[in-house]
Amino acid sequence: MSNIVLACAQYTAEPGDIEANIAKHAHFARMGWEHGAEVILFPELSLTGYELELARECAISPYDPVLEPLVELSSETGLTIIAGCPIESDSSKPYLGALIFQPVQETMVYRKMYIHSSEEDYFISGKEPMVFDCTGEFVGVAICYDISHEFHAAAVKRLGCTVYMAGVMETPEGIEEARIRMSMHASEGSMVTALANYGNSTGGLEGGGKSAVWDEEGDIVASAEPNGDALVLVNKFGDQCDGMVLEV
Repeated sequence: MSNIVLACAQYTAEPGDIEANIAKHAHFARMGWEHGAEVILFPELSLTGYELELARECAISPYDPVLEPLVELSSETGLTIIAGCPIESDSSKPYLGALIFQPVQETMVYRKMYIHSSEEDYFISGKEPMVFDCTGEFVGVAICYDISHEFHAAAVKRLGCTVYMAGVMETPEGIEEARIRMSMHASEGSMVTALANYGNSTGGLEGGGKSAVWDEEGDIVASAEPNGDALVLVNKFGDQCDGMVLEV
């Protein structure tokens, strides 16, 4: 089995300001890299905040020059960065996406497969699961409501997933159910699972925080507080994990 150091960023977004949020991503990413992280996960729509009303005007191409700082940072550090953003489509509505920046590679895109009913007026859904290689581990990407569907976790598992990472926007009322599901996916799929949530308000909703990582038995390795910015770091070595949480 391979070793990998995972990071989950629990942070505060500037509404609709992609450039400002890229700077915040860079701050978290560098902190994670300084502590040995090889992949860092951000919450759902992290580059814009969970601002549904702004989704159409904020939608960008995965190759937009505004993203170049994250492309360069990934190549400079060797860190894989998973960030959320509305992604342009051929429809009148964008995809709700995750951008995966890897060193010296073309930016990859995961398009959320399971759109929540509250998001249907603003986004269209994607059709394909995503799993990518990161230092010998196979990372499956999920976005929020995806984790409520067993088919999604099963689909990435069939593709060889060993680490299942979900960027979410969960309120204090919703985060406990999300954590139960991530623990279940970990134990049923024998996968390490990781969740990054907002710890402050975004899009008129209060983020529930509690970003966390679970081991293959479904036990929590490290978990952030319900409020505020934090960085969850977990070292997966073989079938063992240990972790810590840093204030940001």
